[in-house]
Amino acid sequence: MNMKKILPLSFAALSVAGALSACSDTAVTGADVQDNSMAQRSSSSVVPGSSSSIGELDFIPKETLALLKGVSKGVAVTIRFLPGESGAYEKDTVNASEYFDNVVKTILDADSVRLMGADSVYENIMNMPSDENRSTALKEYRLNFQTNNEIEIVMKDAEGLVHGPIGSYYGIVGLPEKARGVVCLRQSEDIVQNGGAWDFRYEIYLNDSDSGVVLEKHLVLSDSAAGEQFKQDCALENGSLDMKNRTEYIFGNTYLELSCSIPLASAEGILTYKDPYWKKYGTRVIESCTTTQSIDDIEY
Repeated sequence: MNMKKILPLSFAALSVAGALSACSDTAVTGADVQDNSMAQRSSSSVVPGSSSSIGELDFIPKETLALLKGVSKGVAVTIRFLPGESGAYEKDTVNASEYFDNVVKTILDADSVRLMGADSVYENIMNMPSDENRSTALKEYRLNFQTNNEIEIVMKDAEGLVHGPIGSYYGIVGLPEKARGVVCLRQSEDIVQNGGAWDFRYEIYLNDSDSGVVLEKHLVLSDSAAGEQFKQDCALENGSLDMKNRTEYIFGNTYLELSCSIPLASAEGILTYKDPYWKKYGTRVIESCTTTQSIDDIEY
């Protein structure tokens, strides 16, 4: 993905069992690996008295903004947060745009889900006696799941615009490969606590029941044109559409919540669904996750 094409657009936690997409952590040329608290990153970023009060930067965790703003004005930086209790992250100021583009490409190229049943390793852990050994095994399992199945990344470009944070996940704990999602990881704690959705996202997941397998798609955006396209694409796959137009009473922001349920024909072996629209709507979410304000021009 060419970031030069993305910049003029309006780029805007996870809702499926607390998961984020598959990509192994590798060393990055020009990257520093440091520690940062995962709990801090999830906190609200609203700063009383900030000149951007109730602005789009207020929906990015303030600790993430501090990391981005800590890099000199005019210098691009990409930060990828790494799973684990240490809250480590990789920071790249040498090949920031290329690093971000490559991770985004990985997310957009991964367009399939599979119905494989429960993970036998997870089932064995859950069948263990409820003691310290099971707790340790479950903790290690979850950490391994995060490391292999989750991505969280954000970039500040040379103009000071913030792209992300973008989250992506593949599978859910104990049920590998049945779900996939890409999310704009911004939120106001007030909105979330009052039942709002705010975070833009596109998710697909397989539901298995006695009546058969159904592929569920879920899109949240403020883009009405994307909503119309989603309705048409749902119809092309013989899906059943559910569409809601919501307005957040706290800030007055309007957005669309759309769901499409697609019955799938039974098949021998592992059922696999390849989404013909994954790149289309994943790109919409990612492109909607860029600020129009430069972080370098905002005082905190």
